[in-house]
Amino acid sequence: MRKLFQFIFRIRAFLLFLLLEGVSLYLLYRSNTYHNAAFYQSSNYYVGRVLEFQSEVSEYFKLTDVNKTLAAENAASEPA
Repeated sequence: MRKLFQFIFRIRAFLLFLLLEGVSLYLLYRSNTYHNAAFYQSSNYYVGRVLEFQSEVSEYFKLTDVNKTLAAENAASEPA
């Protein structure tokens, strides 16, 4: 725990920089219409890509269930 505090104390200037940078970007995007629209357009694009990937992954895992039902149907329809 002490080493963690020492590490945070060592990089306190960088952490302060990141905090101030985040606040400044928040204020920029909130107060400027152009930057706000550009931010939401790009964020919507990336969120759409992530959701598309998530959908593809979930469809891939559902293929196991579909494969089992098709195998059962094929076994039932084969003449004995």
